[in-house]
Amino acid sequence: MANREAARAGAPLSAVGVRLGEMSGVVEEALSFAFDALKADAGAAQAELVVERVAVEALCPHCGSTTRPEGELILWCPHCGSPMRIVSGEQMEIAWIEVHAPATAVAPSIEATPVAPPAAASSRAEWETG
Repeated sequence: MANREAARAGAPLSAVGVRLGEMSGVVEEALSFAFDALKADAGAAQAELVVERVAVEALCPHCGSTTRPEGELILWCPHCGSPMRIVSGEQMEIAWIEVHAPATAVAPSIEATPVAPPAAASSRAEWETG
């Protein structure tokens, strides 16, 4: 998916941001190892994986309170005693990708004073999830 978006942008993939929930069942080190092992074959040898950890959050449908369970996962509302449901922390999703456009794609204006050398431009696409 990230390679497809990079191709659509006409630039090589630079980074992929992934939201990884604590209860996703995915081991971060294994994901990073797999990404590094496969990225060259996918045509993204220089791409970096950035993992954003997402904490577990539970919601009580009865009283509306939310909590972040710690230690043992107890899913009973501390306020009213009703069973809670997990609303965050189980996901594994692409949150954003970053591509770098070639230096020729960046042409600073004659009047403009560049803040950084125009070696490469960066573009970041983010996906809203919910």
